[in-house]
Amino acid sequence: MGSYQSLMDDSLSAEINRLRKAVTRKVSRIKTNTGIYMSGTRQDPRRSTHAVNTMSEPELRNYRSNLSAFLDRGNQFVPDSQMRPMPRAQWKAYKALEAKWNERVGKHMEGLKGIRLPSGMTIAERDAMMQPNHPQMANPSVNGPRPIERESTNVAGTAKLMSLMDQMANRLETDYFSNLNETGKETFGKMIDRIGDDSLSDKVAGLTPQQFEVLWNWTPFATAISFQYELAMKELSPRDKETWAGTIQHDAVREAKRYVEWAQTLEFD
Repeated sequence: MGSYQSLMDDSLSAEINRLRKAVTRKVSRIKTNTGIYMSGTRQDPRRSTHAVNTMSEPELRNYRSNLSAFLDRGNQFVPDSQMRPMPRAQWKAYKALEAKWNERVGKHMEGLKGIRLPSGMTIAERDAMMQPNHPQMANPSVNGPRPIERESTNVAGTAKLMSLMDQMANRLETDYFSNLNETGKETFGKMIDRIGDDSLSDKVAGLTPQQFEVLWNWTPFATAISFQYELAMKELSPRDKETWAGTIQHDAVREAKRYVEWAQTLEFD
């Protein structure tokens, strides 16, 4: 019996050694082909010789299973922002959600992109002009929904990827666009309360949801309001309010009202 057990132990050890060498070769290929640093990461199933020597037989069998699972052809990886491994299956799941979002944005913008802004540009033309160099980055001058095209190297690890998947799932909720609009109204409300312009507040309150969406998301209105809000938050002296600051704020208010009056003329089916 002891001899049989010894043979079993030797066979298990030999198989583990064989699998470990195969894992090392795969880790090396991954590094060569993708630049991913797999060694020492959580996805690296290899354990130190000392750790293996202290394992019980059930632990060794589990270790063997982990080595075998890593070698499965379906177990592939993509690089994160620090060239660490992220499971390709999880990345593909994220990209599927991203594709659904981009399709939804495209359909949502069909009825808006042809609207001609006071500047003479259409929303589509202004959007193209405001597009950031890196599509995964938001542009502070545009509040509206934008397509997203992330590369895995824009994502700081698997935990961040899971967070992005949750965010993308939220964007796909039926009421996401209406909730986004409500958030914009709440933001405007807080700023206009501080600015203290009741006439502007009343004008915006009279807009339809679609009129407000265009005003807030696709014109410089939000930027003008934000500027007024920043000035209102500062403790300006009476002299400052009467000179350059007062003039700038007056111009910003006039511009904001001009955009609201324009938005009032928009008609939707």
